[in-house]
Amino acid sequence: MSKEPDWHTAIWRFIDRKLEPIVVFSLVGDCGYPGLVVEKDRVLMSYYSQHDVNQARNPSPGQIASDIYLAEIAV
Repeated sequence: MSKEPDWHTAIWRFIDRKLEPIVVFSLVGDCGYPGLVVEKDRVLMSYYSQHDVNQARNPSPGQIASDIYLAEIAV
């Protein structure tokens, strides 16, 4: 039996040849294609997800509306 994949979008940093997650977004359904603006002390990230508009566990892409979000992350 195979385990269901843990889909998510994340921001990582690369330090000493290792990747470390900074922020992990728990998204549901059709999500992704983040846009990033990197500044000295923050990252702005736009992304979309169906987690606020869907009641089912695994919505079908293209069949349920998505919302667009803008996150401000201090780094």
